Amino acid sequence: MREYLHSQLSTSSLDGKDRKVVGLLVDALDENGYLAQDLNELAELLPAELDITLDDLETALVQLQHLDQPGLGARNLGECLALQLKALPEDTPQRDLAIRLVIDHLDMLAAHDFVRIKNCCAAPTMSCAPHSI
Repeated sequence: MREYLHSQLSTSSLDGKDRKVVGLLVDALDENGYLAQDLNELAELLPAELDITLDDLETALVQLQHLDQPGLGARNLGECLALQLKALPEDTPQRDLAIRLVIDHLDMLAAHDFVRIKNCCAAPTMSCAPHSI
C-alpha cells in the first residue's frame, strides 16, 4: 500500500515540500491505512531542520485523505467511514445522513440502537450527545 501511495505522490501536482510531508504521513500509516499517531506527537518527533509545522501536517493529512483510496489516513473508524461516504457523489440519496451517523452516532449504530438513532435523526435539536470520533 505504501509503495502505491508513494507512486501516486510522485505523479501528483504537489510541490516538493508538500509531497515530502504527505510522504511522511504515508510512512506513518499502520497496516490498515489508519494514522494512529497524533499529529502533535508527530510534529514533535520531526527534526527541527525539516521545518515542518503542525499546520503543514494538517494540510498534508487532508491531501493524503484525498488520494485514490477514500478512508486512508483516517484516525479512527468513524472518520474512515465518513471519508468514504464523502467520496460519493453529493446527490447520493441519504449521503449526508449517513455521514452524520458515522461521525456522531457510530456507537449507537454498532449497538443496533435504532430507536435512539431514529429519535436523534428525527429531532436534531433533541439531546443526543454526539460522541467524539
